[in-house]
Amino acid sequence: QERSLWLKHIEAVYEIVDKLKEKHPNVLFEACASGGGRIDLGMLTHFDDFWTSDNTDAYDRLFIQNSYSHIYPIKAMRAWVTDCPNFLSKRVIPMEFRFDSSMMGTLGVGCNLLKLSEEELNICKEKIAKYKEIRHIVQDGKFYRLQGNLVDNDYHIFEYVNKDEALLFVFLPQSKVGHRFTTIKLRGLDENKDYKFNLFGQDIVKSGRYLMNHGLTVKLEGDYASLVLYIKEV
Repeated sequence: QERSLWLKHIEAVYEIVDKLKEKHPNVLFEACASGGGRIDLGMLTHFDDFWTSDNTDAYDRLFIQNSYSHIYPIKAMRAWVTDCPNFLSKRVIPMEFRFDSSMMGTLGVGCNLLKLSEEELNICKEKIAKYKEIRHIVQDGKFYRLQGNLVDNDYHIFEYVNKDEALLFVFLPQSKVGHRFTTIKLRGLDENKDYKFNLFGQDIVKSGRYLMNHGLTVKLEGDYASLVLYIKEV
């Protein structure tokens, strides 16, 4: 009888959401959240996206979003930029890193805009404009979890590929002693096509075969460094 009660509860939630969506077809409904055990494939058939976690710390989110991506679609993963110090971790992370981490899902901004500096507001404008240009790759593309070739720095590397476009996200939360570069072998490209991109101010054209077998050499410096690289088929 107790198990039946929980089943009926979930069925009631489904029914309520379905009726609301029928009444308001232009409204997106978001399920909340992982901490409450409400992210599952059943919910995904009724809700449009998920509030991934109340932990919005941009560094922690690299792990949370990575784990989420093994089961659920990126398009349904809400990812917010929030204020620092983070209310849970008390960690202070640069806004560019916070945005780049959140741009790996469906980007949202949960900062108190009235308390942001002019510089921070300009970063918000630039990053939001950039996300609007690339969100079709993030939300509709294929997602890859990549690894660098060295273990002496903890790079977090992810790739999205949508038709003739790709995005490479690289994060270095902390530089270690003896900090060196990492070589990243991309995936999902056409080995017989050429791809162009601008890496650290230099325009580069390489074949898909080169990028997937030899790879790109990237070196980020400092703490909470990040890179979002747009790659386009020539």
